[in-house]
Amino acid sequence: MKQVRLGVSGELSERLRINASLDLADALDPETGTAYSSPAYIRTATLEYRWSRALRLTVGRFKRPFSQLELVSAADLPVLNRGLFNGLAIEDNQWGDRAIGAMLSGRVKAPKLRWYLSLTNPGWSSSLDIQGVDVLGRVELAVSKLLSLAINGGYKYLDFSNQTTHAGAIGGDVELALGGAHLLLEANYADLPFETDRPHGLGALALFDYLLPLTVDWALQPTFLTEFADSNAKVSGSESLRLVLGLNVVAFERFRVMPQVALVRSLGDASQANPWLDSETISLILSLVL
Repeated sequence: MKQVRLGVSGELSERLRINASLDLADALDPETGTAYSSPAYIRTATLEYRWSRALRLTVGRFKRPFSQLELVSAADLPVLNRGLFNGLAIEDNQWGDRAIGAMLSGRVKAPKLRWYLSLTNPGWSSSLDIQGVDVLGRVELAVSKLLSLAINGGYKYLDFSNQTTHAGAIGGDVELALGGAHLLLEANYADLPFETDRPHGLGALALFDYLLPLTVDWALQPTFLTEFADSNAKVSGSESLRLVLGLNVVAFERFRVMPQVALVRSLGDASQANPWLDSETISLILSLVL
């Protein structure tokens, strides 16, 4: 079982809100089936104070504001995983995903704009003793009901083994929604401070899906994703292409059957700098949100 998630949220007052989510599948070691000694299953745990629509303060453990693909909930993502660059930069090198800290955010009515600025720990989940701070920001502009634009960036200061490291990342995305069709275009460039032989990486992707109603409660969701990822922007032979095709079935807006085919292919000559092996994957996921 890949995920069993439980979420709880509530209003403590007119301005104060709590939010927590757990992944019960993460509470067990997948190799032994025994429970972890630490609460690895805690995903999000936040306390939010709202001064106004334009200014909010969130403290706790939350997703850092980088990459639209990463910020989309797994329950809403039309593909099975977020891909090559996401795994390398956003997760392994901690430019996104969850960390502990504080975040200011808000909405501006005219222009229709959302902004986020977070200050967190490096978020490294291993036993390594890494000290430091992450500063990440994101701005989203709704050009119209159909089109939105966003940019995000970040800075890391790390102190590990008596060495200090400074790293940066930048990226942006475009979303277009028209009827049942949805298109996401995204590109990001990031330093990779936790890699010994890959100083910089970059990725670009296009994700398209279309919700085709069959009845009042049932729909088909054809999905296509193409991704280019480079694990080392300084050398050749470190690039790969990923393609995903899917035909999801959506029922009652809460239940999904997701049969998908994914291909990964290296570009150019094979190189040890490329961490992604060529592969073909056929998968089927059942997803239910209660």
